[in-house]
Amino acid sequence: MKSLKILSIFFVLVFVGVGQASAIYELLGDSDGLSYGWEGTRASRLLAETPGEYQFDYGDEANVSFPLPWAFDFDGTTYPAGTNLIVSSDGSVRIGTGGPFVAAWNADLSSHFQGGLFVERKTGPERVVIEWQTETFELAAMGQVNAFEVVLNPYGAIRVNYKAFDGSTTEDAGSGLTATGVNLSLTAESPTGAVPGMPQTSHLFLNDPQLDGDSDQLDNFGEYLANTNPGNPDTDNDGILDGQDPDPLIPAEAVPAVTMLTLICLIVGMVLWFRREGRMGPTPSC
Repeated sequence: MKSLKILSIFFVLVFVGVGQASAIYELLGDSDGLSYGWEGTRASRLLAETPGEYQFDYGDEANVSFPLPWAFDFDGTTYPAGTNLIVSSDGSVRIGTGGPFVAAWNADLSSHFQGGLFVERKTGPERVVIEWQTETFELAAMGQVNAFEVVLNPYGAIRVNYKAFDGSTTEDAGSGLTATGVNLSLTAESPTGAVPGMPQTSHLFLNDPQLDGDSDQLDNFGEYLANTNPGNPDTDNDGILDGQDPDPLIPAEAVPAVTMLTLICLIVGMVLWFRREGRMGPTPSC
């Protein structure tokens, strides 16, 4: 609304050179093996809010400041736990003051009559989900709700999922990820030249997808798909590299000591029995 023109100018300047993206962060989609997915939140205006767990707002100029529950690593910078995610009803989120800026859909949006802006922490694995259920400002109160979300994990991955658009607008003032040295456009990914042309699609901003920085036989994209830590070769600390572990998030069960003791006793018992029955020769001398 009031800030949309400023944002539009900002994104025109930022994305004028699409294709000159950072050599580190990349934008991945279905052609890279990323399937569409939807996380969702509880998305209710009636639930009690708990800072850092579940927060929401709604209206024409809604905003949520949501403290990160864990440190977030982005392009060599660590944003500590407690850093605020500054989320706007106009489809954007900024990580901290002056940090990465994600415009999932840079448009004039309103959740005054329906929907809202919902932010929720989820676990197993850890992530923060930011969900927009919103109408466009021009069609407010018409019941044509659009749904999309941004999902962050502690390792610097930023995923954008587009669930549904009402089909009545092609508005998009320039959507994507911007940060120091990182300019990646979502708008340019759409066959229609606007985010509403990409329903039922997912897009992932990821640091150096083909790098295996912890030498665990999984590159960063593989780590993302497996929900493992790209900085720890053995995420579940069970002695098996993540790339070799059939379930890298659940430690392999060690053989219980009592089982080993039982096995030893069984072997000794069998040896003694064979000796008594004369079925075993004398023990060789050293």
